[in-house]
Amino acid sequence: MVMLGNGNGDASRHNHDDLAVLLAGKGGGTLSPGRHVRYGRNTPFMNLILCMMDRMGVQTPRFGDSTGRLMGLTVWQRKTFMQSMNILG
Repeated sequence: MVMLGNGNGDASRHNHDDLAVLLAGKGGGTLSPGRHVRYGRNTPFMNLILCMMDRMGVQTPRFGDSTGRLMGLTVWQRKTFMQSMNILG
């Protein structure tokens, strides 16, 4: 996995909204790559970090201001996530 991003959506205001993050790789076969995923406005960036830590063998319930793991990143969660976002019928 390789992540490229910035912790500020607008550096002049130091806000943490609308972050552009690129996550590349398959995470040992646990990620479903090749797509654009958009999460809700108040989704903490640390939720992504928490998911990445899982794939590196670091098991912890929280990290920073995380509120949980992101749905839709893992291969087995993809269909459920797409259904919840009304992408699939």
